[in-house]
Amino acid sequence: MTTRSHIDQLGDKNTFPSMSLLDFDPNLIVGMGYLTVVLSYYLRKKIILSAYSCSLLAAILVSHRLIAFIDYRLVQAAFMVVCTLYHWSSMHRQQLPVNGKYVLITGCDRGIGHELAKCMDREGYRVFAGCLQVSGQGPRELVGSCSPNLRTLQLDVQDSAQIAQAAETVRNCLGNDNLWAVINNAGICLIGNIEIMSLEDIERQMRVNFFGPLNMCKTFLPFVRRSQGRIVNVASNAGLVPVAHMGVYCASKAALAILTESLRYEQKLWGVHVSTIVPSGYRTGILAYDKQSTAERWWKVASPTVKQDYGRECFTPTFKMPNHESKTTPDLSTIVNTILRAVSEDKPQAFYYSGFLARTLPFIYTYLPPVVREPLMKVFAGWFVLKPKALEPKERLNGLIAKESD
Repeated sequence: MTTRSHIDQLGDKNTFPSMSLLDFDPNLIVGMGYLTVVLSYYLRKKIILSAYSCSLLAAILVSHRLIAFIDYRLVQAAFMVVCTLYHWSSMHRQQLPVNGKYVLITGCDRGIGHELAKCMDREGYRVFAGCLQVSGQGPRELVGSCSPNLRTLQLDVQDSAQIAQAAETVRNCLGNDNLWAVINNAGICLIGNIEIMSLEDIERQMRVNFFGPLNMCKTFLPFVRRSQGRIVNVASNAGLVPVAHMGVYCASKAALAILTESLRYEQKLWGVHVSTIVPSGYRTGILAYDKQSTAERWWKVASPTVKQDYGRECFTPTFKMPNHESKTTPDLSTIVNTILRAVSEDKPQAFYYSGFLARTLPFIYTYLPPVVREPLMKVFAGWFVLKPKALEPKERLNGLIAKESD
């Protein structure tokens, strides 16, 4: 009788605790599931696991224990999902064979374009290196250090005639081959308050940074469509957030970024992949223009009111950090390899970020509440000092007016 009672108790479903999916660790489920996906893609040779990717993946898998103090399991799972998505976007995809593909790069006189042209030549691409001054030192150095497969082109992206001539040259060189990629890298940045900057230089920045790439895309897309190749446009993190005294540059790069995204959707029909590169913090020489002569030019065309309110000193940009160049990265290999990924990966991403502020600034400006965002933007995007004369203490202002009248 006792044995029968025990058997009945064992058969009673209420004797055992009920189990549900929420009784399992959601972080462990997400982490192990993601690890399975990664290993599956890796074994099928669809992704490349670098040392950085492996270390980041290990950190993600370990972090599921570090956030165990959060009581809400859905929040834990959401955290792990965000981490895994970030990791997935940072991984290198399987690369296509080079096979002597033709590529066209603008802005190869110096900086990113110059280093990219040399890198792609070493990789085996046939490079058309567009240069502002084809007889300059940078283009001559390219010809001397690269293989005969690299050819420099006179290409000022502001000039429609030069773009048309470059297209004719490319067409003649291609023969029966196709153009694989166009990389719109050329750009300029002039620092100045919007009131201070001359309309001529405002329009010049828009021509180089926006209308130039637009014209390049319109001209060379027929070539790229036939190879189902790539369009790669180099934007900026300053095109995703506002930076005081760089408003025109920000506007031009913002326009380029949204144009690139629109183009990406339009060209899916043709099998053309379009990517946006978002760099930050690299020492490219883009700010190495003659700021004094530029300030003189702006001063001459400024209105009397602007001159009176701002004063001559405001026409020359003043950096908060005197050694601001030391805060940028002289090694351009990271951004060069990022652009190379957009050109060579089997399934390229829509956006490629390179540099600490490339992701940090857009995240701060877009997602944080104003009470947190505003102080952080002053730190991360407040790069310049502006002290208008009209806002100075009255005593100092009167002294300056008397000095100018003398």
